[in-house]
Amino acid sequence: MENLTSFLEDYTKFHSSGYVIEIYNHGKEEEITFGNRETKPNLLPCNSNTLYDIASLTKTFTATLIYLAYEENKLDIYDTVFKIDSRFSHLKEVTLLDLLSHNQEIWTNGYLGNAKNKQEFYEILFSSQVKSKTPTYVDVHYIILSTILEKIYNKTFDKLLKEKIVEKLKMKETTVNPRGNNIASNNYEMKDGTIIKTNEPGLVHDQKARKAKELGIITGHASIFTTGKDLLLFLKSFFDGRLLKKETIKWMLKHDKRNEYNETSYLPF
Repeated sequence: MENLTSFLEDYTKFHSSGYVIEIYNHGKEEEITFGNRETKPNLLPCNSNTLYDIASLTKTFTATLIYLAYEENKLDIYDTVFKIDSRFSHLKEVTLLDLLSHNQEIWTNGYLGNAKNKQEFYEILFSSQVKSKTPTYVDVHYIILSTILEKIYNKTFDKLLKEKIVEKLKMKETTVNPRGNNIASNNYEMKDGTIIKTNEPGLVHDQKARKAKELGIITGHASIFTTGKDLLLFLKSFFDGRLLKKETIKWMLKHDKRNEYNETSYLPF
C-alpha cells in the first residue's frame, strides 16, 4: 500500500486531483482516499462521497443498457442501425455490435459540439456515415447507441440509466446532474496549452456532452458523475448477476471472432 500511495503522490503533482480507490477481493472491500478533490481556490480533501466525472466510462453503462435491451427482446445485437432507426440513413450496413466494438470509423457532417439547437444537433448526428472500415475509437458510436435506446424505449437516456441501473443497484450518488460542494474539481482545464477556469462545478469534461446537455440531451458517451462506492456496486453486478445474465456477460467478452482469449479465466462462473 505504501508503494501505491507513493505512486499516487507523484502522479497528482502533474496529472490529476485526488483519488478514491475501491478494492474488492474475495468478498472483502477496502477504500483508499488520497489527495484533494479541489486545489483551487481552496484545498479540499477527497472523501468517500466525492463525485467524479467518469468521462468515457459512461460508455460501459450504455453498453450494459444495450445488452439489457437485448435480454428484453427489444433488439438484436446484429441488427443494423438503420433497421432500428431509419433516421440514420447512411448506416444501413453498420450493426449495433459494430458500434459497441468500434469496428469502423464513423464521422458526422459537422461537429456536434457546435450545434446551435436541438434540431441541428440531431441533424448532425443523423448524418453519421462510415469514414473508414478501420476499427477506431469514436465517441459518436455511443451517442448513436444512446439515441437508439431512447427510440426503442421512448424514454430519455438518463431515465433509462436511472430506472434500469442506478435504482436497481441502489447507486444513490450516481447522477448526470451533480450538485453540491463535494464534486472533484474539473473547474480548471487546458486549452491551447493554457490553464483556464471553466467556472461551473460539475461541468462534464467533453464539449459534445456539454453542448448536448445545454440543449436538453443526455448522451451515452460521457455524462455520468459517480462515487467510488457506487462504481464498485456497478462492477460487482457483473459478478453477482444483478443486472445481466451470466450467459450474456460471457457473450459480451467473446462477441468478436478477433478475440481469441478464454473469457472464462476472467469470470468467477
